[in-house]
Order: sequence, then C-alpha cells, then structure tokens
Amino acid sequence: RFNFSGLVDSMIVSSEVGIAKPDKQIFDIALESVSVPNSKNALFVGDHYDVDILGAKNAGWQTVWFSPTHQHQTTLEADYTINSLHQLIELL
Repeated sequence: RFNFSGLVDSMIVSSEVGIAKPDKQIFDIALESVSVPNSKNALFVGDHYDVDILGAKNAGWQTVWFSPTHQHQTTLEADYTINSLHQLIELL
C-alpha cells in the first residue's frame, strides 16, 4: 500500500520465508536481517492491529499503530498511536 522501499534497510516478505505475522519468528527474522540483537531496540509500525501490533508486542518490540481512520481498540497495547505518517517523523 505504501512505497517505503527507499527508506528501509531490509524487507521481509512473508510468502518468501513461509512465516506470516503475527508469528513471533517473522519478527525475529527481521531483527536478524538488520543485525539488531535485542527486540527492545526495535520499533514496528503497523496498520493492522491484530497481526501487526499484537504480533510485534508478543515479539518484544515497541509499537506504533498507524490508524488514519482513528479506529480505537478497547484494549490498546500499542506504545504509540498515530493517524498520519508525519507524526511518525515526530516520534523518531
């Protein structure tokens, strides 16, 4: 949906590795691909709460829920919630 390919060091495609979110293993593979030894040093930005945010939290990552439609979850576990990508720059 968004073209971030020029902004990232590595991209993991679930169909290529045979593992999909919210499986913790795909988050571990992502850490290894950029040589980050600890998930506490990682920040995951996702727009699907159930697979992105809950999956990343389960893997020990900090999370940013990108919710442009201002959806609210009853039990919000994301560390941050943003509704525009400009807000992400402010967080970083």
